[in-house]
Amino acid sequence: MEQKKKRSREQSLGEEIGNAITHGIGAIFAVVALVLMLVRQNTALELAGSIIFGWSMFFVYLSSCLYHCFKHGSKVKRLFRIFDHSSIYIQIAGTYAPILLCVIQGWLGWTYFGVQWAVVGIGILLRILKPHKNTVPQVILCLFLGWSGLSILPQLYAFSTELTWFILAGGLAYSAGIAFYASRFKYAHFVWHFFVMFGTILHFIGIYLYVL
Repeated sequence: MEQKKKRSREQSLGEEIGNAITHGIGAIFAVVALVLMLVRQNTALELAGSIIFGWSMFFVYLSSCLYHCFKHGSKVKRLFRIFDHSSIYIQIAGTYAPILLCVIQGWLGWTYFGVQWAVVGIGILLRILKPHKNTVPQVILCLFLGWSGLSILPQLYAFSTELTWFILAGGLAYSAGIAFYASRFKYAHFVWHFFVMFGTILHFIGIYLYVL
């Protein structure tokens, strides 16, 4: 019991306010980004990719914002913890959606698309079954999902070197932020939120400029 408490340090009021505000801003950014992509899209696949990517961004930031708004230990906070952690898988697969549907395309693009969303389903199931802790399989699943795109790097690079660098830079921002996510130092989670937002912005710029 003592170990459980140490692993999940209760965030202070100041930390939770900061956490909620940062990802509240992220949710607003997601809405703006979605509108910009919908205006720019030209095909049915670009429309689908834009909606999936935009919705996944909005869902991850809204879930996180609401999770940090409620009192520690409350039932509603525990519920939004599941949404918050599950949305990470959705955000990763959602980011890949416009790339797989509009750039890779064909059987390879659709196969990757299907496999990724199957992994999302597994990840969400794990979060529902183990809502109060980050298990090794859950972390591995996130990293696998996020870096699975390395296997389509040659096709991506052939399509656009600029897009490739934006996607890689965004992935590195997310991955670098994990150090703060895992840290128990005060405001470390708040810093993690900025890494997440930076990664999202890099991915959005790449997709907006070079995919749509």
